[in-house]
Amino acid sequence: MRISHKYKFIFLSKYKCASTSIRAALEPFSDIISCQRYPYYHHTSAKALKAHFDSVGWDWHSYYSFITIRNPWSMVVSLYYYGLPDKDGKLWGHRHWEDVVDDKYYKHQRAAPENAICFDDWICSFNFKPFTLSHFIEDNGVSLVNDIFKFE
Repeated sequence: MRISHKYKFIFLSKYKCASTSIRAALEPFSDIISCQRYPYYHHTSAKALKAHFDSVGWDWHSYYSFITIRNPWSMVVSLYYYGLPDKDGKLWGHRHWEDVVDDKYYKHQRAAPENAICFDDWICSFNFKPFTLSHFIEDNGVSLVNDIFKFE
């Protein structure tokens, strides 16, 4: 997530859709950069961020907002290998959230759990709803973002 009051843009980061690279490219132009805490969490939803805008008196619709998407299969495969799910379906970041949120997380520390789940079992049992576009759409079906760019 990146916000620029000067340039009037909001970039929302969808999981496993090049968000780290795009956040890095936009950082020099951003007034607010994401972190591991709400309301400026890296992957905060448009609904949550718009509610924050409303609470501080910023006009959401005066900003250009956008996200990136990716081929769903590529995203799921990437999520599996990045998330290293265990038999309970919990991803690495969820198992170690206290370290992640306190910025004690280092990529080299990631390791597959002893009770890892195989891809076939994981894909049949995992809840993918948090990884859909539903968090970028208002309850009435109106998109909260101006553009959705395909990243491949």
